[in-house]
Amino acid sequence: MNFAKYLIDKVTFTSFLVVTVVLGSFGLIFTLMFHEVPKDSQAVVYSLLGTVVGTGLGSILQFKFGSSSGSEKKTDSLIANMEK
Repeated sequence: MNFAKYLIDKVTFTSFLVVTVVLGSFGLIFTLMFHEVPKDSQAVVYSLLGTVVGTGLGSILQFKFGSSSGSEKKTDSLIANMEK
């Protein structure tokens, strides 16, 4: 397995996932700011918003920029050293 190809594929997918979730979250917030939600659906829509923003966005940003990112870099460094 070519390590450079593995790293490019991994970075591309992770970056795509982060950008998609961030833009989707802000798109959902933006949509809810300018469109009125019917009274019957408010509980469901706001629960969905809280789940997407609170859990999805928070988890992905913590993974990308948090301690998991440092751990991932360490693992990648160990793999690179093993291939030498």
